[in-house]
Amino acid sequence: MKKGYGEAHASFGELIQGNRYVDSTSYLVTLPINLMSRVTFIPEETNGIRVVPEYKVKIIAAIKHLEKEIGHSISGTFYVDSLIPEGKGLSSSSADLVASIRAYCDSCNINISAEMIGEIISFIEPSDAVMYDNIVMYYNLNGVCVKQFDFIPRLSIIAIDQGGVVETSDCYKARAKQTKEIHYLQELLLKRLDYAMEKKDTEMICQISTQSAIINQNVLPKKYLNFALKLVDKFGISGIIVAHTGTYLGLLFNKEDINYIFKLEKVKSELIKKILISKFLNQSGESELHENRT
Repeated sequence: MKKGYGEAHASFGELIQGNRYVDSTSYLVTLPINLMSRVTFIPEETNGIRVVPEYKVKIIAAIKHLEKEIGHSISGTFYVDSLIPEGKGLSSSSADLVASIRAYCDSCNINISAEMIGEIISFIEPSDAVMYDNIVMYYNLNGVCVKQFDFIPRLSIIAIDQGGVVETSDCYKARAKQTKEIHYLQELLLKRLDYAMEKKDTEMICQISTQSAIINQNVLPKKYLNFALKLVDKFGISGIIVAHTGTYLGLLFNKEDINYIFKLEKVKSELIKKILISKFLNQSGESELHENRT
């Protein structure tokens, strides 16, 4: 065995997340971004499985499931280097697990499929499908990839974090209360997404993502959603995306748009003004900026 390396990308929330109309199966559609979790595995003869930093204990659980799959014990230290914000809905935990499994397999020259990684992770937590480098539709509670898409739109994202962290299990409890009518709307979005991906229509993809974000307000409300929608209308940007079980909202800019740079700079300026107004209100004794005062 040798030193092993593995990496996995983040996903900026989901283009769509919901439940199937027919059987209520939970699913999501990923949007890979270029934030990475990188893991180095150092094999050792004793001491069992260790992780640095120590609080990333899910990695130990995942590696123990990997032990069962490959039929022998694993001993060594996994060093995690990740720039993905944690607890925000950007798939940081899933990326750590995927990168760690890949690091061990690299150490001992084991070929492991994305399907097998998904199966292992499903024992630990709902997976965000970051073992696939392209956009996929994924049954996140079952660890099953339903469909892989050939097209990834060229986008820039300005991220807005509403603060705090989200307990994913609370979101799933709220989603379980959604009606069949909501599931039907989500099913229509999936069909439209299939068409948009086939046509490589970035604008339609962003519109679908925006609609899913609005539907998700009854699961995990984003307090800046209305402000973001106003920016979409005001500057003609492509749409928004949300972490359906996280704190981030993203403004989507189509890099193929001839006015891409102009729109990006205009929106940055608008957001800076909002931040400055928010600081002024906080100094005046108010806890947050209300939408009707921007």
